[in-house]
Amino acid sequence: MIKECMSSQEMQQQLELPLLTFNSLYNILREEKRMKSLQKLPEGFYEAFEKFIDNKKQEIKKLKNDEENKEKLMKDKNIYINSLKIYDELLNLRCLKIANVAIKNGVFDEEVLSKDNILSRENDFFSEVQKAMKKIKIKL
Repeated sequence: MIKECMSSQEMQQQLELPLLTFNSLYNILREEKRMKSLQKLPEGFYEAFEKFIDNKKQEIKKLKNDEENKEKLMKDKNIYINSLKIYDELLNLRCLKIANVAIKNGVFDEEVLSKDNILSRENDFFSEVQKAMKKIKIKL
């Protein structure tokens, strides 16, 4: 019945979100650290993370008053907290790499480094850094 209330576009978008788990999030961070360039992530990565975090919040909320599941509650809280830490570290790494691409491309006025792996949600950040770089360059 709930799905009937969703538009077909919302249902399609929900179907396209990559499955995200704590382990997959950790592996994405590990790979981002390992690679010098920006790794390719699925376009719906940020939306999938938001959904994953929302689901964890819901699970924690359900378990709060359940005395029999104290252990599961603690486990879910740890996953929630550590997922946010991993996300912050991943976001910082990606922002540094995106800024590096934008600066280098701005310095040389051409695409020296590929911006293929920049997600649409990250594109505004890329554009702003590149624009700022060009303003600095013009003033010199």
